[in-house]
Amino acid sequence: MVKLLLNNNKWTEYNNIWFSGYIIVNNAYITGAKAIRQINIPTGFDDFAKLINNLNGRFSIVVTVEKETWVASDKLRSIPIFFTKKNGDTLISNNIEKLLGEHASVYPEKKAVDVFLRTGYTINNYSLVKDIFIIEPAEIIRFHNNVWEKQSYLSHPKPKNIADVDIEENATQLKKLLHQIFKRLFNALGTRPIVIPLSGGYDSRLIAYMAKMYHKGSIQTYTYGVKNNCELDNAKRVAEILGLKWIFIEYNKELIEDFTSCETFKSYYPYASNYSSLFWLQDYFAVKKLKDDKIIPDNSVFIPGLSGDNIAGVHLSKKRVFLHSTAFQIFSDNFTFINSSKNQKASIVSEIEKNYNHGVDDNWETLYKWNVFNRQAKFVANSARVYNFFGYDFYIPFWDNEFLFFFLKLPFELRAFKKLYNDVVEQIFKDENLLFEKELQPSRGYRRFQNFKNKIKKHLPSPLVRSLTNNKSPFYYEEITMHLRNEINRKELIQPKQPNYYNAYIAQWYLQNIFKNHSS
Repeated sequence: MVKLLLNNNKWTEYNNIWFSGYIIVNNAYITGAKAIRQINIPTGFDDFAKLINNLNGRFSIVVTVEKETWVASDKLRSIPIFFTKKNGDTLISNNIEKLLGEHASVYPEKKAVDVFLRTGYTINNYSLVKDIFIIEPAEIIRFHNNVWEKQSYLSHPKPKNIADVDIEENATQLKKLLHQIFKRLFNALGTRPIVIPLSGGYDSRLIAYMAKMYHKGSIQTYTYGVKNNCELDNAKRVAEILGLKWIFIEYNKELIEDFTSCETFKSYYPYASNYSSLFWLQDYFAVKKLKDDKIIPDNSVFIPGLSGDNIAGVHLSKKRVFLHSTAFQIFSDNFTFINSSKNQKASIVSEIEKNYNHGVDDNWETLYKWNVFNRQAKFVANSARVYNFFGYDFYIPFWDNEFLFFFLKLPFELRAFKKLYNDVVEQIFKDENLLFEKELQPSRGYRRFQNFKNKIKKHLPSPLVRSLTNNKSPFYYEEITMHLRNEINRKELIQPKQPNYYNAYIAQWYLQNIFKNHSS
């Protein structure tokens, strides 16, 4: 028997369908019962997969069909769903703490912990807690006869060959699409005040430009970090050219003082992590200051530029020569926080192969999808939970279905190093005097050089790599994570591969604290 333990404040039930979030229909953002009425649930599970694949928005859905229960997460896993078994029943909830309360004892899931220590997220439906599982991004699960079957619903045309592509036509389509996505978003927000985290890069700059063009309400931008950091000049200049309000939030000793003992932080880190994704500290102090100092209205909506460059292909390359399988390449590229023994590596690669068991030829598409639906969805985009924690709504425009599907169909040559995206966006910026001489966008040559350096580093002794690493963080991470490092049991502390892999310290601190809390 399936029992639903859903938070009624965040979920709407209508006609045996439970829905949370929003969908986009005819350029309108729809929520609640109205959204459910727009969803015609088919009788077949495969048809359900097609339906969910075509839904645009941020949502999770639970459906009861005769003696079965179907659960779906959007492509971002915006609203996590957890499940477990107890006394022969399957319990499903959006709140993992409810499921933890159903278990007499809480133990770590070793496979998940090994992955989390190296990436900051879990894979293959594991949570960090033994016998509690989580729906993956772009996944549906069918519960029936006391078993569960999962299926990735992501479906899209295969990437085209470059010889069959009209580059100018695709550039025109992308420019039109960007305007359509942002116009739709800002029309839906009406006059609500929006807040844009403005870096020195292209994604947040594009959001600021589109907001100036289409948004009817107030616009506040901000940049954070240490004084004279590399993001600062370009961000300030963008705000000045567009005539937008802008503030700089300096990260310093006073701002972060004793933050681990603060009750706000003690509530934040479990909320943002959900026993599956590492909480994000980079934005935490800035958003907290905006809230505490009443710099922005309570009904503000944050519009971060998360994942835009990655969906556009910034890290994409053809890798064929070093490793004998795509799974090994995924491990080499992504499981980087700390070193791994031979047995640990073999165990993790075995887990990767459950969903990504492909050979070496043309593996770039698999590497791309791993980055988008694992690191981006579970780790980078999960950072937006900081906005919800402080009581604000947020929208991530670059996770719009239409943006994602546009790039999934492009050939390698137009996705790699985000070539088409940069060409289109740079032309927009050039026309508006927003393209600067000193940009933070690395060239193809520089990226190739960085990739070469990273490959060489893997074969150098760890002490030598540490001595060659620049530890200076523009976001004060050396000093922030020092607070956490001082609280980690010294005998258990695992040194990162490089001193500036600060998330390795955060992951270890988090694991120490969540399981200490349940054992006390």
